[in-house]
Amino acid sequence: MCIETDPVNDSAKEDTASNLEDLRRDLTKEKAIFATDSVTLPPFFDLEKAQLIRFGTGLEFELPDRKLPTRGEPSAVVLPCIFGTELQGPVLLAAGTVPSNVPFPNEDALRDYYKQLKSAVVIVDERMTDNARNLASTYRINALFIVQITPETEPKDTDSVISLMDSTNINAVTALAGPQSLILVQISEKYYFYRGIANRAKLNTSGLAFG
Repeated sequence: MCIETDPVNDSAKEDTASNLEDLRRDLTKEKAIFATDSVTLPPFFDLEKAQLIRFGTGLEFELPDRKLPTRGEPSAVVLPCIFGTELQGPVLLAAGTVPSNVPFPNEDALRDYYKQLKSAVVIVDERMTDNARNLASTYRINALFIVQITPETEPKDTDSVISLMDSTNINAVTALAGPQSLILVQISEKYYFYRGIANRAKLNTSGLAFG
């Protein structure tokens, strides 16, 4: 039996593999910042030393000299797309798009990349829907989580802060955060302890109260 190969498809596969390899060479940073499209990156982050990974209804790695497609209005839906390079079944139906510009051929390779990171920060706002939590996989990431909220009026005292935090949408946390995550709520330029643990040499959270 003679099996013929398709030179066009073979060439396309080779080009894809070569492109993935080129993209992976750019991933030299040991720190990562995951952020939804609409959040404001805190000014103290050094983006020269961290890999920025955007997620919402898809996944995008921002790499040197590689421009991402121009975004329209931020999606009203945010899903936990950081776990895989492809969305299937009900997740795909909910999102309407698949992740793009991901320099890994499969989810296992992507998670292996996450595992070797020295630090990870996840910045989200309150737009992540309950749907995201329901569709989340069993995978979680241990990271510093910052949930940004924009109140209609600035809280004036501790009770106002606590009340605001009590009503904060934490779907992103329940969908993404691992058991060793530190979770903060950002209100304007201030950061409040929500829950979680941190490196005790730098921050002992055992004595911190909610808010």
